Amino acid sequence: MADTTPEFVSEMDWDKGEDAFPPENTGLTGDSRTEARLCAAQGLYTCQVMGKDARDVAAEFEPKLNKRKADKKLYRAIMAEAGEGAERYKTMLMAEVQDTWDWPRMDPVLRALGLAGAAELTANPEAPVAVIISEYLNIAKAFVTPEEVAYLNKSLDSIAKKVRG
Repeated sequence: MADTTPEFVSEMDWDKGEDAFPPENTGLTGDSRTEARLCAAQGLYTCQVMGKDARDVAAEFEPKLNKRKADKKLYRAIMAEAGEGAERYKTMLMAEVQDTWDWPRMDPVLRALGLAGAAELTANPEAPVAVIISEYLNIAKAFVTPEEVAYLNKSLDSIAKKVRG
């Protein structure tokens, strides 16, 4: 059976920290807070796929953050809150799932974005709700369908009302 791994993936040395992100000290977004949100979503995606706790993944990812222009304080806050409140946020996000959608079968990227956004709404109370939701919607547009972006918008808005009042 022929290897079907895309060439760009097979040439990366994951153990040496090579990944799909730009070279050291350059970010995808140009904004350290947006970069932190993207890194948190990446970490929470790993949690979804590998079944790991967010706090453990955060510790594993921490050394790789030196390659990014990410706000490390915000990243740590999101990941810590996601680890502490994982079940609570999952329950809130599941309450927003449409009848035709099934949580376990949902795209793990969408689940990770929802968990990151929900966690940040609690972990980062000084940031306006609209800013947090907008940031995650903009990130989501690169990875999921418009229908899934709409679900994320509705879900984060509902969760914001619950956690922020």
